[in-house]
Amino acid sequence: TEPPEGLSLPHYAAAEYPEISTLSEGFVTASEKRINRQPLHVLIVEDDPLTLRMVSSLMQKEHAVFTAKDAEDAIAQYMTHAPDIVFLDIGLPGTNGFEVLRHIRRIDPYAYVVMFSGNRNLEHICHALNMGASGFIGKRFVRKLLERADARVFVLLRDASEEKVDALREFCD
Repeated sequence: TEPPEGLSLPHYAAAEYPEISTLSEGFVTASEKRINRQPLHVLIVEDDPLTLRMVSSLMQKEHAVFTAKDAEDAIAQYMTHAPDIVFLDIGLPGTNGFEVLRHIRRIDPYAYVVMFSGNRNLEHICHALNMGASGFIGKRFVRKLLERADARVFVLLRDASEEKVDALREFCD
């Protein structure tokens, strides 16, 4: 869904989420926040405390890590930090990860969101990719990947997955 005619994305986001918006005349887009920023900012959205603690502790060694346990917190964290990459669990309580992805993509069309789930159902994968997810990883793979978490992981994930994601999107269509 596009913003109503004459309403910019930042203003639309402020109207949609007034309790978490910090819109002002000096508004900076998410893309502008990400330019030349070090270290990499990572948002992990996961409702399971053990998984969240494990993933965030592994990533905190080299990255600025922000966490959220539910949809509302995920959107607030995204708007505040404009992370370089989001790992988003599909199975969140209440509002699911697909809806969070939809909100994030409306706020920031350039968001890099990798969905992850214990359920590697092809329908879920296709749905996530068709909604604009940048990738999809099963949770078992995420744990193995995160054991070696460093900046190269994200570069490899981004570069290697684009071709595979494009091929999978074609398959899903």
